[in-house]
Amino acid sequence: MKHLFFALLFLMCFSVVKAQDTTFYRKNIEMLLKDAQNEFVASQGALDHIDTAKQRKYYVVNVDFKCGLSAILQNLDDNSKVAIFYFDLSNNDDLLNSLPFTKVAVDIINEMNQSGKYFGKDFNNDDESSTTELKDADGNYIMELTSSSKDKYIKLMMYSKKWGKR
Repeated sequence: MKHLFFALLFLMCFSVVKAQDTTFYRKNIEMLLKDAQNEFVASQGALDHIDTAKQRKYYVVNVDFKCGLSAILQNLDDNSKVAIFYFDLSNNDDLLNSLPFTKVAVDIINEMNQSGKYFGKDFNNDDESSTTELKDADGNYIMELTSSSKDKYIKLMMYSKKWGKR
C-alpha cells in the first residue's frame, strides 16, 4: 500500500510539472546566470543580515522561486557572491515548487554542457547527496545543483564571476 501511495504521489507531482509553465523559471535562471557576471547587481535586494563570525553578508534575492530559502551570500574577504536557492522537500509547498524549477535547471545545465563552452560533472558527496557541477572552460564555477534523498533537499548555487575556481 505504501508503494501505491508513493506511485500515485509521483504521478500527481509529474502531472503538476507538465501542467506548470516553465517559462518563468527559464527566464529567471538565465537572467541570474547573466547577472552573475556582474556580481548579481540587478538580482540583489536589501541586506538581510551580516554574519561576522563567518565574514559574510546575506542579501534578499529579487527573484522569488517560492523556495524555503533563497539568498545572495557575499564573502567579505574577496566580495565574491553566490546565489543560493534551497528547497526543503519535506515541506509540501517546497516539494511542488521544486519540480518545475529543477526540471528547468537541469535542462539549462545540460544545454550549457552540450555547448562545449562549459563542462559538467556529476558526483556523489560524503553526506550521501549528489551534485551536478558546471564550470566554464577556464575552470571557474558557474553553478551546482545538489540533491539529497536522505536529508530531503534540492539546492541550486549560482556563482558570481569573482568566485572563480576555489
